Amino acid sequence: MNLITVSGVKGYIDEGGVAWLNTEAVARGLGLTQLKEGKEYVRWDRVNGYLRDMRFPHLVGKEFIPENVFYRLSMKGETYGAQAFQILVADEILPSIRKTGSYSVKPQSIEDLIIMQAQSMKEFRLTQQQQAAVITDHEFKLATIDQKVTNEITLTTREQKQIQGAVNSKAHNIGLPDAYRQIYGALKKHFVIPSYRDLKRSDLTKAFEFIRCWSPRIQ
Repeated sequence: MNLITVSGVKGYIDEGGVAWLNTEAVARGLGLTQLKEGKEYVRWDRVNGYLRDMRFPHLVGKEFIPENVFYRLSMKGETYGAQAFQILVADEILPSIRKTGSYSVKPQSIEDLIIMQAQSMKEFRLTQQQQAAVITDHEFKLATIDQKVTNEITLTTREQKQIQGAVNSKAHNIGLPDAYRQIYGALKKHFVIPSYRDLKRSDLTKAFEFIRCWSPRIQ
C-alpha cells in the first residue's frame, strides 16, 4: 500500500484503481465530530451508523473507505466547511490521485505560476506537433492509397466509349478499311494489355495522345 497524504488526508489507490481515503480524516472533514472538554472527537457512533444504513457494515471500524462511500457519506456532512471539503476531495484530490497516483499542490508564487504556464504551453505544443505528425501520416497513407487505386482501376464504361470514339474518329480521318483493327492492335501492344478495356485510368490521357499521333507508318 502506497499511502499518499493530502491536506492531512491519507489515501491510496488499490490494485483495481479505486481510491481509498482515511475514515477518520473524512469524518473530521465532514464535521462528523463533537467537542468534549475542549477536544474534538469523531462521532464514531454516527459514522458507523451511517455506514450501516448505507449497507456498508463491513467498513465499520475500518481505517479506510473507498471513494464511492466517501461520496455517499459526504451527503451527511453537517457543517459549511464540509461542503468545501467535499469540493476539495471530489474536484481535486481524487481525480489527481486516480490520474497520477499522487496529489500535486497548486503553486502559490508568481514564479511557480509562470513555470506551470510554461510547462502547459510546452505540453500543448508537443500535443500539436504529435497531432500534426499523425495528420501528415494519414495524408500520406491516403495519397498512397489513392495512387494505388488510380493505378489499379481500369476504364469505366464511359471512358471505354471515349476510347472507341477517339479510335473511330482517327480511323475515319485516315480512311483505310483496316485502320480500326490496326489502331486497336497498336494500342494493345503499346500499353501491353489484352484489350483496350484493360487500360488503366491513369493511362487514359496517354492513350488519347497515342491514338491522336498514331499513323500506319509507326505501327
